[in-house]
Amino acid sequence: MGTVLTIITSAYYFMQFHKITLLYFLFIFLIPFLPRYIGLGVGKEGFSLSLIRILLMILFMAFAVSFTQNSKYILNRIQLVYQKNKILINTLLLFFLLKIISLLLNCNTFPLYIILFNDFLFSIFIFFLTIVIIDSEESIERLVKVLFYSYTIVLVIVIIEYIVKYPLLSIFASDQMTLLEDVSQGYVKDDGRYRVSAGFDNPIPLGEYLTILFPLVISYINKNKYSLGLTIIYFLLFIFAVYATGSRAAILMSVIMVYLYIMFNLYKSNQTIRIIMYIVNFIIAGFAVYFTYNFISGLISGFSGSFLAYSSSEERSSVSRALQYIAIYAKSIEAPLLGFGRVRNASVEFQLGAIDNYYFIVILEVGIIGLFTYLTFNYLLIRMAVRQYISGFTNYYLFPILISIVLIILYQILVSVPDVYIFLYIFAALICIMNTTQYPKGEIN
Repeated sequence: MGTVLTIITSAYYFMQFHKITLLYFLFIFLIPFLPRYIGLGVGKEGFSLSLIRILLMILFMAFAVSFTQNSKYILNRIQLVYQKNKILINTLLLFFLLKIISLLLNCNTFPLYIILFNDFLFSIFIFFLTIVIIDSEESIERLVKVLFYSYTIVLVIVIIEYIVKYPLLSIFASDQMTLLEDVSQGYVKDDGRYRVSAGFDNPIPLGEYLTILFPLVISYINKNKYSLGLTIIYFLLFIFAVYATGSRAAILMSVIMVYLYIMFNLYKSNQTIRIIMYIVNFIIAGFAVYFTYNFISGLISGFSGSFLAYSSSEERSSVSRALQYIAIYAKSIEAPLLGFGRVRNASVEFQLGAIDNYYFIVILEVGIIGLFTYLTFNYLLIRMAVRQYISGFTNYYLFPILISIVLIILYQILVSVPDVYIFLYIFAALICIMNTTQYPKGEIN
């Protein structure tokens, strides 16, 4: 079914090749439903392409065609946004440049450049494509509307799955994916999976999707003055859907999301509230550092032997994931500055088991320099959004996007699946657009 869907969707994309704006919005809508893999036997081990990559490539080719027809507008648009956000954009470009340099120094093979190009499509290309297409507050509203309808369908599917006890998302899967025979099996932990693997690899990406888009969806409902009953239903459906995935990361991030919402809203109230929030934040940070230190120190003092053996025996528990901090450190000091370059199947290459922390992947690939650059990009992005929010910037969706960005950055500590992180670069582009005071007229069709 996944292969059939891939063929149909790809064919439709090619037929709409000249309508770059339509393809962009359609791609955003389809993200949660795209088959994770389509099996293509390429090379010794075979190679599985995701439909997301295929559609991004079609988008890239369509953009190239549109650029030949609208080069003046596109360049003016990019230049306008770049002048207002040059430090942030330069940091993003530097991060990708470091990936290329590290690849040249460590493993200069052609297949790895193809994989690196996939990173380009996910980050820089989708970032600049968003800047070009979303050129007004009305365009931002249309984008959020697309996200709203896509999100609603995902919620409905999760609820129906729970009622009928059948993994409906599996219709979007290919034969290369492991599925559950019955959705009720998802409540039994088995190799880190809690429910059906389909458009999302496992419950963590699904939980991540539900969590990071929730602020935008609720803001859209409130802005369009839907009934209070619908808002309450959405809250209840969200809570149930996150619970149904069994994703501990999603539950944790939901709590953090509520905290961020309260903190940012109270922070703007008055000076007394701000002082109280500073005290509360200090207490929370103190407890977090204390318990984290005790957990890690006890883990290190009690650990001996092979990381892989321990990780396997623990079946990817929290303890085995925490042990990655030891293993990654021991490996990264072999190439501390620029890492090992882009390596396909890094977890196999470095014999560290499945890597659950995206920042670990960054430091293995591009070293301390690359990690510092990436963290700087995150810092600049949050600082830009917070400054706009405190200064009373008028765009309605600034606040929910800010919360979503913070959630994604925190999520990357817990998971390393890049597909849903495409929203980070879309949201980053939206922040840059909001930071740009002028919106040139026109749209690429």
